[in-house]
Order: sequence, then C-alpha cells, then structure tokens
Amino acid sequence: MHTGYKEPAYSVVTRFTEKKSRFITNIAAVRREDEAKAFIERIKQKYPDATHNCTAYRLWYPRIERFSDDGEPAGTAGMPMLEVMKKEDVYNICAVVTRYFGGVLLGGGGLIRAYSRGVSEAINESGFAVRLESVTLLLIFEYNGYSIVDRFLDNTVHNRVSCSFNQKVELTISVRSLERASIEQKLKDLLRGNIEIREISSGFDSFK
Repeated sequence: MHTGYKEPAYSVVTRFTEKKSRFITNIAAVRREDEAKAFIERIKQKYPDATHNCTAYRLWYPRIERFSDDGEPAGTAGMPMLEVMKKEDVYNICAVVTRYFGGVLLGGGGLIRAYSRGVSEAINESGFAVRLESVTLLLIFEYNGYSIVDRFLDNTVHNRVSCSFNQKVELTISVRSLERASIEQKLKDLLRGNIEIREISSGFDSFK
C-alpha cells in the first residue's frame, strides 16, 4: 500500500560536455500530461537549433510513462532517461535532454550513458519533495477555542489552508492521513467536544 511518493523539489538545468557534444538537461515537476507536453514544447522552443531534444516523463496518477529519442538511435536516449527516473523511484517528473552534436560519434553505449547522466545529475541537484497521503479537514469551533487550537497546531505537522472568522472560527488544514485520527481526538479532548470536524478532500501533500 502506497502512503506517498517523491517528485522533484525544484526545476533545474544542468550541463556537461562529452566528446565535444554539449548536453543540457532541464527537469521540472509536473502533475498532468498536458503540463509535461507544455514543458517539453517550451524547452524545444528554447533550443530550436539543437541536434536533438530527447524527452521522458513519469506521472503518479494516472500512471503514465512516455519517452522520445527525437532522432537518436532507438533505445539510446528516451528509455535510458526513463530508467533513471524509475531507479530513483521519482514521479511527476519531466526531463528534456538537449544535445548539440560536436562531430564525434558516441556510439550506442556512449549515448545511453550520456542521456542517463543528464537526468541523474539533474535529479541529484533538484532533490526530492515527498508527497504523503493527506486529508483536508475543516475545523469549526468557538472563538474562545482559537488560542488552544493554534498552540496545538504549532506543535503538529500540518499545512494551514485557510481561516475565516464568521459566527464561529472555520479553519481548514491538511494533515497526514496516518495522523488524522490522533489529531482529531486531541482536538476534541482540548475543546471538550465543542468542535465540528468535516473532511473536505483527500489526496497527497508535502509537509515541512
């Protein structure tokens, strides 16, 4: 049972030269296939004179994996890029490795190593953001309970989504699914049951 996954923490650009060929790797976190396609198109427009713009992306949900060799010999670019992503167990990632041919052939093995290196170095530089199974809760309680709830949440791993002061305080938070039951019980104990807790949604979130 999955409780979370990794995705790139930052968009990065890395470069290296191999036997006079210049390789430029761009990676980004994407959540949908249309975002991946748009990112690929932007990079291709950025390097319109490149010899190749090879691509790979991998999405968590729905599970999608795509790659393109963009004119390199079959199996020497896109697939090795995707294999690095799978080895790192990272999702919601799109990578474009741009090559400017330097006049020296690298051979099949050399190409596989070069395109793999490009993605590996970019992932290492980006680092990971871990997204965990989460639930978004709406907390509704009296004004005199705000300071109590605020102090408790300051010592609890969560993300505050919104807060409004109407007839009662309405505070929306995101918490890790595995900790939901204990957080709800503690809030009820602190406010002696004078709190309403509604589930708004569930999904994945990053927590500091």
